[in-house]
Amino acid sequence: MASDKFNPGLALSYVHRRDGRVRVHLDLPRFGEPGDGIRVKLVGSTKSVVADETLVTATPGGVRLVATMPPGALTNGSWEVKVSPAPEAKFRTTESRVLVADPQPIALLIGPAPRSVVPEPRHTLPARQRVAKSLGHVADQALTELPPQNAAKARDGLRRVARKVSKRLSG
Repeated sequence: MASDKFNPGLALSYVHRRDGRVRVHLDLPRFGEPGDGIRVKLVGSTKSVVADETLVTATPGGVRLVATMPPGALTNGSWEVKVSPAPEAKFRTTESRVLVADPQPIALLIGPAPRSVVPEPRHTLPARQRVAKSLGHVADQALTELPPQNAAKARDGLRRVARKVSKRLSG
């Protein structure tokens, strides 16, 4: 178990509900020798739930786990699946998540969790201000060829015209 994460086998891993309880079936191919006291925990955004019962079956080179969660313990959301190979060992992350969305079916997603990055807003200024800013930059570039006093008078004139046009467009 050199890796810090367990990668569940895709074909034999799934999740389902039976009698109001959620059962997580995980095939962990490179788990190592199964010992006593393997535990499974689901970690949500606000709480963690440890399985009531975990059945362990040895497979060639790994283990097959069936973890039964307490009834009603899982609320809507995404739950990260973690496994502890022994009672005193730390829980280690598997690359899988359980999605719960009542009354929809539950799902087991296998693979690394997506990075949740909130995109930066594209524009922080209203459209009218963005246009005025752009036109101001263009005008400044064009007016650099004039003497400073003439450029200042031209900028004042451009501002007056821009305000008049803006009032007509908005009113």
